[in-house]
Amino acid sequence: MLRVEAGMQAKSLAGHDRGRIYRIIRADEEYVWLVDGVHRTEENPKKKKRRHVQVIYQDVPTDSRARREDKHV
Repeated sequence: MLRVEAGMQAKSLAGHDRGRIYRIIRADEEYVWLVDGVHRTEENPKKKKRRHVQVIYQDVPTDSRARREDKHV
C-alpha cells in the first residue's frame, strides 16, 4: 500500500466532488479525511474511502521561509 499522510494533497476520483483537489488532514487503513478550505473546512472534513482518492505525491512547501525563498510559489 502506498504512503498516505496528513498534509498530502489528493484528488477525488468518485462521487459528486470528482476532480476536486483536497488536503488530507487524517488517514487510517480505510478512510481519509479531506479539506479544501472552501467547501470543506477543518471543522467539517470530508470522510472518503482511500480507494476513491488519488494521492498527489509532490513536495509542497508549507513553511513561510520556503515560500520566501521561492518567488514563484
